[in-house]
Amino acid sequence: MMHVIRSIPVALAVGTAIAASAWAGGLQELDQTIFGMDCAPCAAGVEQSLRKLPGVRSVRVSLNEGKAVVALSPGSRTTIGQIREVIRHNGFTPREARAVLVGRVVQEGDRWLIDTGSQRFVLEGDSSAMRDRPLADATSLEMSLTVRVPEKLRTPPAVQLSADPAGR
Repeated sequence: MMHVIRSIPVALAVGTAIAASAWAGGLQELDQTIFGMDCAPCAAGVEQSLRKLPGVRSVRVSLNEGKAVVALSPGSRTTIGQIREVIRHNGFTPREARAVLVGRVVQEGDRWLIDTGSQRFVLEGDSSAMRDRPLADATSLEMSLTVRVPEKLRTPPAVQLSADPAGR
């Protein structure tokens, strides 16, 4: 079942309901742009370091694309911040990313969030439009959302919902 949140003007949120018995919230995938990698040993070092994080299923670092794609096991507690810290520790700068988050949509006052169980992300957009069209049905479901993650994360982290499931 697909749910479309149409009230955020900057982007559309496409969420897929996850069966409650199979749900394990968290960061599922991070497609992280990396600035400064300029040699194959650099990329290999980042890849090796990322593989050491708990819950990492696979890592692919591409020197040509300047990015790392990290897939995590369901329910992994590894955060975007931890992945970015590994990249910085290797001497490079993490930039904007695309992430797949699984969690519950939550409303707090004027803000909408996705709660992954280990972290909460503010869904950026026009909160007044969100109030006009409550997401009562969506708040009771676990959803998979593809989001854009800015280079600098605030506290709490804010993300923008991607216009399509591929995050383009």
